[in-house]
Amino acid sequence: MKPILFCICAAVLGSYCQQAQAAPELINGSFEQGGTPSDTAVGWTRWGEWINRETDWKPVRTGKAVLGYHHWQIPSEADSGVWQEVKDVKMGQKVKFSIYILVDPLLDNQAKAEFVELRLEYSKNGWQEVLAQKRVPLKYFPTDEAWHAIEVEGVACTDVVRVVLSITPSLDEIPRAGAIKFDDAEIQVK
Repeated sequence: MKPILFCICAAVLGSYCQQAQAAPELINGSFEQGGTPSDTAVGWTRWGEWINRETDWKPVRTGKAVLGYHHWQIPSEADSGVWQEVKDVKMGQKVKFSIYILVDPLLDNQAKAEFVELRLEYSKNGWQEVLAQKRVPLKYFPTDEAWHAIEVEGVACTDVVRVVLSITPSLDEIPRAGAIKFDDAEIQVK
């Protein structure tokens, strides 16, 4: 009798543990862990120019590091950004990717970056497809030295979702200036 009861308990417990999988999380969402080179953030893949992990920039929202976009140093019109693959998402789950942003104040004759874009992507036949995206124009974005949350939501159609943070530099002729700070990236599923 005891071996049968043990097997039933083990099966029930195994079924429960399978259903109670860990929620998906971002690796290094606050950019605290430096990679190699040290201006990269562990867990994040970077592309473009001058999107770096910074430990000397203030203010930070939490911890001791931020992701910093050096708009004044961008020589081209190409986007820059970071992305990360998030596993253990279930098809049909609502996914929200959020991050805090702080935009430097500028003088009238200086140009801010055009916009920040958050995307949720998935892979289909070896190509990245957009699941959801949100573009945040920076022309009138607050420059009040406060952190502001931005987010994008979508419904997962695979068990892996890519979160993307992309910045498009100013396309104006006036000098590019300022920086954008990012902190406390997070993914939530419902």
